[in-house]
Amino acid sequence: MGWGGGDGLVDRLVLLGMLAGMNAIIPAAVQTSVSSVVQSGVGLGAVLAVVCSWERNRSVLLAAVAGLFNWFYVIYFVLTRRES
Repeated sequence: MGWGGGDGLVDRLVLLGMLAGMNAIIPAAVQTSVSSVVQSGVGLGAVLAVVCSWERNRSVLLAAVAGLFNWFYVIYFVLTRRES
């Protein structure tokens, strides 16, 4: 059981808030590395979306579609994931 108990909605909202505020915490060196990766065409949101989709669906096609949706899929995954 997490912080909020019940269905874990509070946990998911806390995680979402932590993801949203991450830019204020990440050191400048890491931000520079991340920005160079983003400029090369592969974003952190796309990678997270593909991994989350693959973990849930085990489908290459759905993982590719999730990669196109980037952070939108990551947020959807956090809000709808199943507790294990």
